[in-house]
Amino acid sequence: MLTIDEMEHLIATWIVAVWQRRRLGEYAPSWDPGGDHSPNTLFAASFVQAGFAMDVPSPELFHELLPAHYVGIDSRRGVKIRDLWYDGPALADYRGQRSTRGGRHKGKWVIRRDPRDRRRVFFQDPLTHYWYPLDWTGLPPDGQAPAFGDARVRELMAKDGMLTDGEMPEYLFRRTRGIVGLLKRLIEDGCREAIESGAEELTPELLATIPIRLGNVADRDPSADEIPEIPAAESAKSTVKRRRGRNTVFDDRGGRTPLMPEALDARQLRPLARSLDPLEGEALSGYLLRLAHRLGVDPLSLCVRTGLTGSRPEGTKFP
Repeated sequence: MLTIDEMEHLIATWIVAVWQRRRLGEYAPSWDPGGDHSPNTLFAASFVQAGFAMDVPSPELFHELLPAHYVGIDSRRGVKIRDLWYDGPALADYRGQRSTRGGRHKGKWVIRRDPRDRRRVFFQDPLTHYWYPLDWTGLPPDGQAPAFGDARVRELMAKDGMLTDGEMPEYLFRRTRGIVGLLKRLIEDGCREAIESGAEELTPELLATIPIRLGNVADRDPSADEIPEIPAAESAKSTVKRRRGRNTVFDDRGGRTPLMPEALDARQLRPLARSLDPLEGEALSGYLLRLAHRLGVDPLSLCVRTGLTGSRPEGTKFP
């Protein structure tokens, strides 16, 4: 029984000692069909004919192999790549401008992202063609933060039930009043705070500490309701779910007589009795209808529950 390492060494030894030294036969080179050649001798002959030229890749090759994103440059916040914002001095001359790129990504700027390290992305200056790093705007002031990749961002953004369970949906609606732009800004800033603080989860208590700040609104008209009113942040205590009061609609308060219009004869109207006791001379069907109304259920379900289905003929009177 061989281990994986032993098997790998055995195969490598066979390739070098046997396979690479075998005689090619009918696969001999055209310039020496009658000679004895092996893969090793042909490899040595190629060095004799052409020599060895080492092609050292340029430093830019690293950036060119990274995944590309075509985005616009916000005049204040920089660029947004996969739910995170990045900014840097390299964007100073291009904020709020469109690139000269045409075709499918017309007017967009190319940004390269390293999926293994989301702390920064890379921007290529269109004039110098030099790649500049853009730091994540959520980094601490000293720039020191542990590396995190795409998997960590997805884990934080897509935790099961984090935004849909419990009191979170009601809190988000109260906080943003259902305005999509405010909701996105609150979630983005909340994720940044969760990563910085190490909470690693969005909760109403964490979001309550984050004010909602709008971006560039200089070109918006407040009188035309183009700038939404931002609700004030709630304290963490207000996020506790309040206990609902008991429904008192069907409570028997008793002793209250409804007011009767003077134009109507009191004998023509009879107030609905508040008691559950049958009225004198009341038919079974009338009692069931009144009781079903008081209990908030349909009469048929009430008959089934009480076992009265088909047990009494219509018009039966209570004694």
